[in-house]
Amino acid sequence: MIGIIIMILAIIPPALLLYLVWKQDKIEHEPVGFLVKLFFLGALTTLSALALETAFSAVLKMILAETSIPYIVIDNFFVVALVEEGGKFAIFMLAAWKSKEFDYVFDAVVYAVVISLGFATFENFLFLLDGSLVTAISRAIFSLPGHTLYAVYMGYFLGEAKYCDVNGDHEKCKKMRILALLVPVLIHGFYDFYLSMDNSIFIFIFLIFDIVVGVCTVLEFRKMASRDRQIYGFQAMGEQNDINGQNYGFQAMKGQNDINGQNYGFQAMEGQNGPGNLPNNNINGQNMN
Repeated sequence: MIGIIIMILAIIPPALLLYLVWKQDKIEHEPVGFLVKLFFLGALTTLSALALETAFSAVLKMILAETSIPYIVIDNFFVVALVEEGGKFAIFMLAAWKSKEFDYVFDAVVYAVVISLGFATFENFLFLLDGSLVTAISRAIFSLPGHTLYAVYMGYFLGEAKYCDVNGDHEKCKKMRILALLVPVLIHGFYDFYLSMDNSIFIFIFLIFDIVVGVCTVLEFRKMASRDRQIYGFQAMGEQNDINGQNYGFQAMKGQNDINGQNYGFQAMEGQNGPGNLPNNNINGQNMN
């Protein structure tokens, strides 16, 4: 009976989190097949993380005492956080960054969360091999939401990086990509650091940290979903653009755009203005490209 409960706690929470994130992608749901691929690729990073963390920890133990502050800091921020978040980041860049499906900024959040939950789900099974119900409950409450939280920030910055890259701001793209790895590593590192300290004060700080960061992330996540925009093209939502009461109608989903009855011909290629697919923009018969 306990084994069944443990299995439920290992599977249901990540499945629920995946559904909630997928549902927030309101403009265009990502193909299930592509998400399944990312999920299993994320799961594979558990094996590489396990191998690297074991090797690095062995070396670190030869240099520092396990109970020392320097050991705990290096172990949590570099051996664990950097290795795990670095693996997820690598999968994103290899499997999702250049994908044709990656056409909205919020897509990056969905991809990052799916990869991260693939990692967390498989890691769950490894941790639960001892059949501990307490471990299963604690991981369902803290670990899985934690990995989701790190992924939201990774996805946010990678979405902005992609938008900057496509629109020619390559310098900002580099900064966003650095933040996409740095911010999750720092949050993950602090998360593990507080839990590693055998001190009630640090546990209290961890709880405050977890609540504050969790609430901020949920609010930011909802804001990102509601303000999603298309990476290629004039409009993410297909709505009209009004400036001083004038409708400028740059619509990615429409072919013709009229201003005061004049056709300004901002035309999208089947709703997508991707690289190399620039429309002909004519004003009073003049080609403005």
